Amino acid sequence: MRKANRFECWWCLSKRAGHVLNACQASLLALMLVGCGGEGTSRRQEASAPLLTSTMPEKSSGTRAMTADSSALTSRGAAPLATADKSPAVSAEESVRLAKLRALSLLSPLTERERLDLLRQLADASPSARLDLFDGYRALAMLPERQKEVLLNQIEKIVPVTVPASLLVCSCSNGIERKLCIRERCSNHSELGSACNKACGTLASFKSECLTARQCAGQ
Repeated sequence: MRKANRFECWWCLSKRAGHVLNACQASLLALMLVGCGGEGTSRRQEASAPLLTSTMPEKSSGTRAMTADSSALTSRGAAPLATADKSPAVSAEESVRLAKLRALSLLSPLTERERLDLLRQLADASPSARLDLFDGYRALAMLPERQKEVLLNQIEKIVPVTVPASLLVCSCSNGIERKLCIRERCSNHSELGSACNKACGTLASFKSECLTARQCAGQ
């Protein structure tokens, strides 16, 4: 009996020791795994940290470059606006004539810039050329012919026609000639023909001749 009891006690002790040993081995293995995992994680973090640090300046420099490019484009785009806002230089004589043109009700639909543009084209224009100028402005082109003639006479008092008068000789039917001084250029054949048709009236106009004559020099 004593031998049997001793054998059973020894078997129990050895079995318990085996459990303890297995538990120790399991604990040791777990500690080793945790240690390996933590070291790997810390190494990956250390390895990734310099990568993030080196990437950040590139982003900030790119942002600065984009901001600089945007500022340059904005400044270049704003330059033409400043030029466009500048008013054209006006002489003292033009200023006086502009004030008189501004008082004409038939020119009220025009802007200030359009009135100045019209004024500068009137100086060397003949009466027929001035009528053609009116057609270049929508508000004036829509005026009836009668109002255009009125406006032409009003402008003549402000900006006199500087084209010298020429002698126009119109050959009408039945051997009749009509002579008149006309402030038109001799190169304007259509206007000369129209003037001869009016001068001949019911008589047919065959030809016209434009001459420089003393009798028209003072007109």
